[in-house]
Amino acid sequence: AIDQIEIHTNKLDIDDGHDISPSYSYTEKFHQDICNLMAVAEAAGEIKQWEKRFDILEKVSTLIPSEPFVYVQLARTLTLRAEYQDFCQTLGAINNTPGDIALTADTYQTFKENLETAENHFKSANKKRQLDETMFIKRWKIRGEAIFQPNTLNPQSLEEITQDTDDFAVLITSITKTKNITGIHNIYNTLKEYSDFQSHHHLPLARVAHSLSNGCRRQEDQEEAMTLIQAAIQQDSCEPLYHALLAEIAYKQGDNEVAIQSIDTALASWPNEPRWHATAAKINISEGDNSAAITHLKISAELEPDHLPHQLVLGECLQKNGEFRAAIQTLESAREIAPNNIEPFLGLARAYLSIGEYEQAASYAQSASNKAPNEITPLLVCAEVALQAGNLREAQKYVKTALHINSQNTEALKINSHVLQALGRFEEALETLEQAIQLAEKPLKLMLERADLVASTQGSKAALKNLQDLALEYPEEPDVLYHLARALATGGQNKAAILVAQKALRCDPFSLTTKELSQIHYLLGQLMRQAGQLDQAIYQLNESVRLTPVYLEPYLELGRAHQERRQHALSLQTYQKAITMAPDDPRPYCQAGLLLKESYDYQGAESMLRRAADLAPDDLSIHRQLGALIALNIVHNRRAIPKA
Repeated sequence: AIDQIEIHTNKLDIDDGHDISPSYSYTEKFHQDICNLMAVAEAAGEIKQWEKRFDILEKVSTLIPSEPFVYVQLARTLTLRAEYQDFCQTLGAINNTPGDIALTADTYQTFKENLETAENHFKSANKKRQLDETMFIKRWKIRGEAIFQPNTLNPQSLEEITQDTDDFAVLITSITKTKNITGIHNIYNTLKEYSDFQSHHHLPLARVAHSLSNGCRRQEDQEEAMTLIQAAIQQDSCEPLYHALLAEIAYKQGDNEVAIQSIDTALASWPNEPRWHATAAKINISEGDNSAAITHLKISAELEPDHLPHQLVLGECLQKNGEFRAAIQTLESAREIAPNNIEPFLGLARAYLSIGEYEQAASYAQSASNKAPNEITPLLVCAEVALQAGNLREAQKYVKTALHINSQNTEALKINSHVLQALGRFEEALETLEQAIQLAEKPLKLMLERADLVASTQGSKAALKNLQDLALEYPEEPDVLYHLARALATGGQNKAAILVAQKALRCDPFSLTTKELSQIHYLLGQLMRQAGQLDQAIYQLNESVRLTPVYLEPYLELGRAHQERRQHALSLQTYQKAITMAPDDPRPYCQAGLLLKESYDYQGAESMLRRAADLAPDDLSIHRQLGALIALNIVHNRRAIPKA
């Protein structure tokens, strides 16, 4: 419709309003042309083509320069554009918005000038029109002030000019910014008096939904927010902002299925919104789907490369997924974006620590500590690096400094317990861990550590009793069940361990990290292989490999399971993957060598075992097997002995 009317109005024989003949100005055709232009302007606003709307209205103002209504419409256009921009910013949209120009001081000045022009023309208008039109000006003046100068506006003045529910939407926005929860409820109760409120007014519905979701903590308010935004979407399903808002509300209420569907719908319309991809990643992370989160975060980082949170969260997800080199590359980019922010340095320290590059890890951790000498976290990362590198005195020094800053910091107490364990001071370590448990808001992880420590101080039976008591207290907690299954397996109770580990997978796998979930599958795979349940073992071990493809142990166990099923080709293929992943570890070479020996490929077996022996020169078992294989090769692959 816009295109058709524009084709017609663009053919008008006018030159921006100059030298318009009186005979044209007062004809019915002239009146119809003005109506057409105003219709085009209104339609352009409906589909958010703000620049086109403003240009058409300016064209009309040159045709009828004394008509105040046109100038009010120009001011109204700037106000509506600013309100939409504000809503976009509220919901994290960046690339599909009117742009920052919508809220600048220059735009505000243009808004005021148009209203002043309208007021001047109203002064010369007849008195019959003046009252209604003065109120019309006042309405848009107050709405403009509400969006352009929100800190100077009294919300009561907005209440005085509310004529329809769109005005209420602006009033709701203004009150929300003041965090006046009572005011939000009062306006909402007023709106509910409109009989057609939930069937015809999607914008105030969305605004109320956002206000209730972000300003109110009561469960009934959160549920009402969900109902309202769904009603808004029923009226206008093509507005991506509404779907993005539904995703946020659903996520807060723990409905990740609706949240994912909604953010995917929003991104289908606006796929170039980086903050929405970050929202999708946040939901995926809560679902335990790090791979999907990484995909979204990479898009976020590409679309908004200078936004530090995208890089930091991406780096963290890559580490959780075992992609440490990719994490390091991402965090290096983050460090360049914010060289004075300690978070990229801490992330790099943790990433290098994960791959055993202690010198690099220590360097980044120390840099973070130097930048924030009074903060505990860098000191604790320094301590963790020193501890894993075997520098126990250094670790003690950092922990002592951290505890001097805050003697009740649970993370510092936990690391101090680890240091004491490394020093063989198990009783002190247990005492320190007990102190941390008493101070922690969520002590379960520490209680599981205590069970491991009890095994060192009081024996495996005491640890098993400890974990059984925890399982009674937390019967649906998968992490507790995993630790219990592991303790049962250690005690030789394999059948019970399998049942407990299977229950852990059924409870709430989304509460576990990818690594923790992989560990449960790995434990089940081990136990089932030992029990001769090879098909199920292979399934569990394949799941472990899928979840954490960079960890070696699942590959080794999977290779054994294939070997026991006489699937030698699959077994060798698995060991080759393990070798590619960990070329400096002797175990995959050793297991591949034994497999080749079993397949009567003595030369191939000798080659593999020689490499294993080179990597583990002090491992007598490997050297004995290599010696036996060399003897076999002499027997089975005799070479002609040259004559003297």
